[in-house]
Amino acid sequence: AAMDLAATRHFAADATAEDREVALEAVFDLLGVVENVMEIRPGLAQYALGIAVEGHPPPGTAMVGTLLDLVLGLPAGASATRFAAELVAVVVQNLPPLETPGEVARRVAELVAAPLFEALAAHRVARKEEESEEDLETPENMLAALCSMLLHPAAAAELMERDAAEEVSMAELLVLLVRDRPPLRESALRALEFWLSATASATPLLPLVAKMGAMPGALGVVLTVLREKKHSARGAQILATMLRGYLLLAEEGDKKLGDPGFVALAKKLARPDRLKILRKLLDSEEETEQRAASTCLAAVAVVDKTVGSEKISDVVSDIKPVLLKWHVDLLDDNDNEEADKAASPEEIEASTKAKQADASILKMLFSTLEEK
Repeated sequence: AAMDLAATRHFAADATAEDREVALEAVFDLLGVVENVMEIRPGLAQYALGIAVEGHPPPGTAMVGTLLDLVLGLPAGASATRFAAELVAVVVQNLPPLETPGEVARRVAELVAAPLFEALAAHRVARKEEESEEDLETPENMLAALCSMLLHPAAAAELMERDAAEEVSMAELLVLLVRDRPPLRESALRALEFWLSATASATPLLPLVAKMGAMPGALGVVLTVLREKKHSARGAQILATMLRGYLLLAEEGDKKLGDPGFVALAKKLARPDRLKILRKLLDSEEETEQRAASTCLAAVAVVDKTVGSEKISDVVSDIKPVLLKWHVDLLDDNDNEEADKAASPEEIEASTKAKQADASILKMLFSTLEEK
């Protein structure tokens, strides 16, 4: 309530410059109190969404709404703006798997989705020629909040349902941030990877992977990122997610590997310079990078007679161990009772669905590559 009062005073039409300065100081001090309380009791995150907690009635105002109002309304470089953005990310990060995920998911989508999109859209173009780390702190925190929301399957589904009706999708905005804002590229790529992964798990409900494939210039942006040493692993992971997404979206049966989106993307990856990068990632110590590179190379081997200058048999012999281990790990994860105990039924269902889909795709790639 105090936060809301201070913010209202700052934005009041009759507020003097001194009023605004005093209100801004009050907001900053209150944000500090909130941060300390959240560190002691992370479970209060849902209270910030306006949901009752531990027997207490729901608050009159959802504090996360006030935080987002501050992010959108305060001067871009103000300390309070950056602080408010950080606390939005903290609230979302601390949302626990609850017994009523539907209510939390709806509240997250209602209160956070639109302002978050607006805040990110406002940072699509740099505010000034030279930006400091402080200038980038607000959009970085907004991207972190988005990633945290996408880790909650119910919230991710709500977000995507709303996003499907929008003229410009979140995926499109993230691609533009990757293209136009180099200082935010790493965070925007991470958010894009999270978004596509959550989308692939939600199919066939919302085929946003296919929409992104049809987005003018989107593939070019991701393929450009693949060539950048700093971002090549993230680029490969996004491309692998898109390939799996096309297979999830395609018709059942053998037609999947002939899906136009899958074939078009695989052929784009068949260029020697791109194959060289994927080959290098195959030797990475990071398992996720090995899996992404293997998926991309498998797709090229499926649709082409050769993989660059290499024989398909040589490539298959290199990627097969990675894909086989991945398949075994997926089967082992399905029997992980300890992990299931800590998750909500919705999270277990979404995770199981994603693992089954990946296992099905790997099996299909295996059989096709063996035939070739």
